[in-house]
Amino acid sequence: VKCKEAMDTIHGALRVYAPSELAISFNGGKDATVLLHLVMAGIASVKDAGKSMGQLPCVYFEEEECFEEVEEFIRYCESRFGLRIVRLKAGYKEGCAHMVTNFGTKAFFLGTRKSDPHGHLVEKFSPSTKGWPSFMRVHPILHWHYADIWKFILEFGIPYCVLYDCGYTSLGGKHNTEKNHMLRQRDGSYLPAHSLQLLESEQHMERHARKETSGTSAMVTKTASHFKPCSVALITIGNEVLSGKIQDSNTSCACKYLHSLGISVARVLVIPDEIHLIAEAVREYSSHHVAVITMGGIGPTHDDLTLEAVGQGLGVEMVENEEMQKLLASLKCENEEMQPKEGGKDRSTWDTCKMCCLPKGTELLLERGKKYPLLRCRNVYMLPGVPQFMRQQLSYAGEMIKLSMECAGRKFHAKQIRCALDEPRLTDLLGEVAEKFAGLVEIGSYPYFDDSPFKTIIVLEGEEEEEVDKTLRMLLDRIPPEAVTAVE
Repeated sequence: VKCKEAMDTIHGALRVYAPSELAISFNGGKDATVLLHLVMAGIASVKDAGKSMGQLPCVYFEEEECFEEVEEFIRYCESRFGLRIVRLKAGYKEGCAHMVTNFGTKAFFLGTRKSDPHGHLVEKFSPSTKGWPSFMRVHPILHWHYADIWKFILEFGIPYCVLYDCGYTSLGGKHNTEKNHMLRQRDGSYLPAHSLQLLESEQHMERHARKETSGTSAMVTKTASHFKPCSVALITIGNEVLSGKIQDSNTSCACKYLHSLGISVARVLVIPDEIHLIAEAVREYSSHHVAVITMGGIGPTHDDLTLEAVGQGLGVEMVENEEMQKLLASLKCENEEMQPKEGGKDRSTWDTCKMCCLPKGTELLLERGKKYPLLRCRNVYMLPGVPQFMRQQLSYAGEMIKLSMECAGRKFHAKQIRCALDEPRLTDLLGEVAEKFAGLVEIGSYPYFDDSPFKTIIVLEGEEEEEVDKTLRMLLDRIPPEAVTAVE
């Protein structure tokens, strides 16, 4: 579908502009490589295709301290595909002016995607910015995700720069590009770029290894990115919870523990034992949060439906897991009590067959000293509903989620102000400060009506420690010192 949309965009540009009026921005990166091959396919549908492709210049804005591997790849493409490479050392604005004036360029094919800085500000066809030379920007792969780029490259066997096999996920110059530590392994080596799996809300993480060197660009990037909590969604599953037969202590326990680790819980859902409802929740939450934790429904009985629902929600098939079979067989042997038999068949074997059928790709994470593993499929952690067992696995799941966020360069910072003023007296101040730091720091206030020395707790949370500290200082400067009973 996305290939068709990209080709429709390219054909739309070719209907408006002659090939000689078009140019491709090509820097040897993965997005530019995909763009190049899509445009070549579009040009091939034009009469006298070979001549047309030769007319279309590929503009290469040379990076400061360019990687030799990138230069080598660009030379390879130039020779292999007969490209007309135009090398420019000028800035983007000056370079575009050069192309418009000297080449008659009226439109540029660009490899911009929505997750790129400023990508959210453009459409598939966007005129140049005010103050720039007049031209059209064409974005065929605007709505592609990181995984779409690599799926296209790998499925069609398209050559790409070798740096992507060495831990780099986004390429610039040597001065502002590092290997992505999300791909770093324990032995110090790096996985290839196509191994990186990102949620829809994490697409920007492919650029985590790119460093801003300009004060202006750094400021713009920071303003545009906005604070997004390192958030987790919790799904409690069970008719018995909704009917009130069992009190749900798992949710409050999980929220409190995860928050102590610096992990924000953004969604809590209690849902009945219905596969389609569980699957729908998993599908939605897994694409918008760092992790999803389900609680309940992973046992052997007829109403334990979570495993199958997670498979449906993630779009993967259910498969017999040999590792789980061996583990459960081992646990059965350790059980000293004989299990009752039903119909001449060992009931323990009959029951556990269901527990061995897991969503494809499920990992069995066995913590040292524990007998039953934590089940994880992609970013979904499947925990039991029995509180004592849930708590045991929650601690391990929390550690794994925190580790994954730290590897991704994501940290969570929080401050608290305990204040002797009533919440209504703080309303205007909190509103003013919240507006100033919108998108960077979340501010919450919680009134207390007991005999405590404080009447309100103000909570500040954000990913940028510097911004949280600025918010804290602004509040402390405005709240009378005698009204502040504690800062934590």
